[in-house]
Amino acid sequence: MNRIAPFTENYGEIKNVIKTECAICEAYNPNISKGTPPKNIKYVGLWDTGAMASVITRKVIDDLNLKPSGGTYVRNTSGIRFEQTYKINIHLPSKVGVSFLDVTEGILTDFDVLIGMDVICRGDFAISNSNNETTFTFQIPATHKIDFEKELYDKLHTPVKVDKTLNRNDPCHCGSGKKYKNCCFGK
Repeated sequence: MNRIAPFTENYGEIKNVIKTECAICEAYNPNISKGTPPKNIKYVGLWDTGAMASVITRKVIDDLNLKPSGGTYVRNTSGIRFEQTYKINIHLPSKVGVSFLDVTEGILTDFDVLIGMDVICRGDFAISNSNNETTFTFQIPATHKIDFEKELYDKLHTPVKVDKTLNRNDPCHCGSGKKYKNCCFGK
């Protein structure tokens, strides 16, 4: 079973862009690789539920001396084009890693990693904006279903437990063994 690795970011204000620190290295299997692991470099990652796949900048490719591992067609605002792919490991703030992630190169502003649905779909992802503060939380692997509609329904439809009213001829609740009418009824 995989280790559950959650993290939460509290921003102290409403945010419409979710960025966190992440570390990137060339792809390797940490369970079977011998010797020194590849160098991890920290970058700013933007979480994007509108992106099917993750993207890195030329800076990341150059910093890690990554070599192309293949290619794929990508669709973005400028249309469809063929891009080279690179295999990386990404380490999130929770110290959990996603290994052998295929990413493409892209032009990104103010961050070097776009974390797409290829990572987000591996776990539980939630954003709340309570008390004018954005809170972002994520964990891998996914462990439960978040359903606000069901939570509200369950809260509004929880039966109220009412204490049973004793009848005069029921055994008394004090444990005396007498009938309620002959024991604590008038007290």
